[in-house]
Amino acid sequence: MNGFTLPQNDVASTLFECYKGGKKVSSFTSGDIADKSGALWDSHFKATSGDVVDNELFNVEVGSG
Repeated sequence: MNGFTLPQNDVASTLFECYKGGKKVSSFTSGDIADKSGALWDSHFKATSGDVVDNELFNVEVGSG
């Protein structure tokens, strides 16, 4: 790869590795992160979205608690 090439995003590519005491204890792939973010949207954010488009940089959220 050179400075003008973008890396390919593959669902099986390791995105994060976690170490404890010098030993790898877990890792997450791009696909793992995408799956978790989709589940988080479905379980929480989708239900609470109530944005009203007001032609501003940030939308106004209405109807949340």
